[in-house]
Amino acid sequence: MNKKIFSITTLFIASILPISTIVSCSANKNNELVFVLSKEINNQTNTMFVEEIKKNFNILKKDSHYKDSNFSFTTKTINDKKAKKDLLENGSATFTFLPFDDLIQNNFYKQSQPLIQTLTTSFKFDNDMKLKYVDGSKNDPLRIIANNMLNLSFGISENRESNIFPFETWMNEKGKAPLYDWNGIRYNHFYSESTSNIMDNLTNGYRGMIVVSGTKTQRDNAKTAWDNKNWEDFRNLGIIYGNQTSNGNYKLQEKLLREHFNLGDSWTLALDMKNNSLKYLFDEYGTEKIGKLNEYVISFTDEGSFAWTNNKKNKDSFRPRDNASIEFLTVTNPAPYDIGVFSGFIKNDLAYLIAKSIEKTFIDNNNNYGESLGYNGYKIINDFDKEVIGMFS
Repeated sequence: MNKKIFSITTLFIASILPISTIVSCSANKNNELVFVLSKEINNQTNTMFVEEIKKNFNILKKDSHYKDSNFSFTTKTINDKKAKKDLLENGSATFTFLPFDDLIQNNFYKQSQPLIQTLTTSFKFDNDMKLKYVDGSKNDPLRIIANNMLNLSFGISENRESNIFPFETWMNEKGKAPLYDWNGIRYNHFYSESTSNIMDNLTNGYRGMIVVSGTKTQRDNAKTAWDNKNWEDFRNLGIIYGNQTSNGNYKLQEKLLREHFNLGDSWTLALDMKNNSLKYLFDEYGTEKIGKLNEYVISFTDEGSFAWTNNKKNKDSFRPRDNASIEFLTVTNPAPYDIGVFSGFIKNDLAYLIAKSIEKTFIDNNNNYGESLGYNGYKIINDFDKEVIGMFS
């Protein structure tokens, strides 16, 4: 969206405009580009990332009408999604990364410029975001993904009494079995290997998953209730849920449950929780209480969350009680990975030039900031409605 910023010359106009608008006008006049990024363990990563963008921008602008313009590049570190969105909306920030849901809410994407699709390395067991819910049966694509994920991770014995490779047995060092190869950020064992085409092993979406844990009888009861589409029996086995603002730990599972059990458009987990509070237990990321308590068999967490959870540092995650094991019932339908968004206050051609500069950090293998967040690549969005909303609707 292009917006021309006019100087404010009368006291009347100044009095009716928000101060944030006046400030943002001034910032744009000064050619200040403000990048709002999340806090990382090493804050130097943020600065290095923006410096890399600046270097790329100064190269690319030589072939544009901005070749004689000078811009300053500033970094702000903020984790709160609403704060990031507010800064974009009032023009105090030039660019940030936002979850898809935050863009769709109140049609914010129409007031801003979503130009970058972040990409992440695909899992070996799930590299096709076009696969979606069919009927929830054993042959449903989402159930097949979950089963393949189980076989590649914890495994399950032939009698389904126990996991073959419990989380605590995973080894990080080459030459030791079972080798899952921790690289400081993730277990390489679960991710698609690189090819000569850097885009081949990247995907633009992610999923949540529904885990069942407990004795064989408890897990069988959960599967039976699912197969029979009996919501009361399923919920009464006890559900461990994650942060209610999270797609992968809550929202995607809620949508899937609503569809699978035919609960109706107005049904929500929050309302069901209110009426059946003892059947629900909170666990922020859905990994630490899996299989710990006999009263809670079902858990929500991100698909493959074990892949970035180190078993030496996380002593509680994916460690069920002695007589319990872990299985994955199903994954959810996908959601788009985070979007790189520009303020509506800057010209579209300038935003596009910066977007190409960000994409170049990935192409040149200088994407240190993105790698730390799982943004393993970037792709320019030419038509947000078609490429993002249309694909994931």
